[in-house]
Amino acid sequence: MGEVAQLWGELARWGFRSFMQRIARAFSENALGVFASAIAFRMLFALVPFALFVVALLGFLQLEDVWRDSWAPEIRDRTSQAAFTLINQTAERIFTSREGFWLTAGAVLALWEVSAAIRVTMRALDRIYEQRRRRPLRARIVVSLALAPPVAACLLGAFVSAQFLPPYVDRVGGRGAAVEPAGLVLGWGLSAVLTGTAIALLVRFAPSRRQPFRLVGTASILVIVVWALTSALFGLYATRIAAYGSVFGGLAFVFILMTYLYLTAVTFVAGLQVDAFLRGLAPEGDRRAV
Repeated sequence: MGEVAQLWGELARWGFRSFMQRIARAFSENALGVFASAIAFRMLFALVPFALFVVALLGFLQLEDVWRDSWAPEIRDRTSQAAFTLINQTAERIFTSREGFWLTAGAVLALWEVSAAIRVTMRALDRIYEQRRRRPLRARIVVSLALAPPVAACLLGAFVSAQFLPPYVDRVGGRGAAVEPAGLVLGWGLSAVLTGTAIALLVRFAPSRRQPFRLVGTASILVIVVWALTSALFGLYATRIAAYGSVFGGLAFVFILMTYLYLTAVTFVAGLQVDAFLRGLAPEGDRRAV
C-alpha cells in the first residue's frame, strides 16, 4: 500500500500529464521500447523448447497421468480440437519414445534464451539507473545464467497458477458458491507472488550495482495488474476467437501471442522506470540520450 500511496503522491506533485510526459521522455531516452522488443523476442524463442522440456520431464519422472488427467483436459477446453490434437500427439510421442533430447537440449535452449532476456534486462536497468560502469561480458553471462532457472521457474509457476489452478480447484472441490472464487483467489494470488518474486530477483541482481530486495514494489504492482488483464484477454482470444484450422488463423494466433509478450515486456520495463523515479534512482529533469 505504501508503494501505491507514493505513486499517487508523485502524481499529485507532478500532475498526471506531466508525470506521464516524464515517463514517456525517459522511455524514449533510455530506448526502453527497443529493450522491450528484445525481451519479448527472447521469451518467444524460449517458449517451445521450454514446453517440450516440461513434457519430457513428466515422462522421465513417469508422471504421464499428470498430463493426461490434469493438464490435457484444461488445454483441450482452452483450444480448438485441431490444436489440441497436435499438442496431445506431440506430448504422447515424447512419453512413448522417452526422448532424452528435449530433457537436456530443451532445457539448455530454453534457459539460454531466458538468460539472454535477462541480459537485455541488465542493460535496460543500467540505462534506467544511469550506471555508466557495465559488467564485463563474462560476468553478465554468469549472472544471467544463475538468474535464469529461478526466474523461469517463477514465471512458469505464475502462468500455471493463473491459468490451471482455478479450474483444477473447481474440479476437485466441486461447483459451489465459495469454491470458484476460492480457486480464483488462490490461483491469481499465487501467480502474483511468483511474478513479484521474479521481478524482485531481477531488480536485486540484474543491475551493475545491486539494489535492495523488495518483494512488493511499483514495478511488481504495475506488471501484475497489466499482465493479469492482458493474460485474461489473450486467454479469451485463444479459447473463444482464434481459428486454428486455417493458415490465416495460425498466423493470427502467432501475431496475437507476440503482441501479448511485447505488451508484457513494455509494462515490465515501464514499471522499472516508474519504480526508479519513486525510489530516487533516476534524475528528476531532462537528460540527453545515452
